[in-house]
Amino acid sequence: MAKIVNDDSKLSISLNVKQFKPEELSVNLDGRTLKIEGKQEIKEENAYTVRTFVRQWRLPKKVDVEQLKSTLTEDGHLAVDAPKISKKTSTPRSIEIQKTAPPKENEKLNEH
Repeated sequence: MAKIVNDDSKLSISLNVKQFKPEELSVNLDGRTLKIEGKQEIKEENAYTVRTFVRQWRLPKKVDVEQLKSTLTEDGHLAVDAPKISKKTSTPRSIEIQKTAPPKENEKLNEH
């Protein structure tokens, strides 16, 4: 089961994948769709076991997908993190009105 933190500053998804080796995992992004997959094949003398999972999420528009990072801890937790895009709020300010020179006589004639 995934643990998801989606607050004002970041999106964080954490999965327990301790049954999988790093080379058996993949994290892919297609547009705004994040897909985490795991595939494990165990061959034994009299048995062949395949264990797979696929988890997929549609990321919110505020998530900065260019900054997406994934990490795997030694105890088998895969984390995918991305900051949110911060909207810089503009500070209220006064806009000065610039005065322009009056048009010259030749420019007035060309306007008509």
